[in-house]
Amino acid sequence: MTHRQNWCPNLNELKEKFRKKFFGKPQNKRPDNNKTDFAKGKNYLNQIKEAYSRYGIDYDRVIRIWCFWTYKGDDKEIIKLKEVPFI
Repeated sequence: MTHRQNWCPNLNELKEKFRKKFFGKPQNKRPDNNKTDFAKGKNYLNQIKEAYSRYGIDYDRVIRIWCFWTYKGDDKEIIKLKEVPFI
């Protein structure tokens, strides 16, 4: 754990983390490789929904929370996440 901002995400990094963790979108770690799941346009949302369902959780009703200590950027950007869909 650190309080230094060089470890803190900016808004675009947060959005990418949300897309990956909550919506199953692969990261583009190797843009020059057309064989990656990202390049093929794959996502894992159905597998995530199935996993939720196996445990009796309704995917569409889950409230997702992401905690972080500090943010590298304008605080007003964070408020926008509540107002505008980013997925």
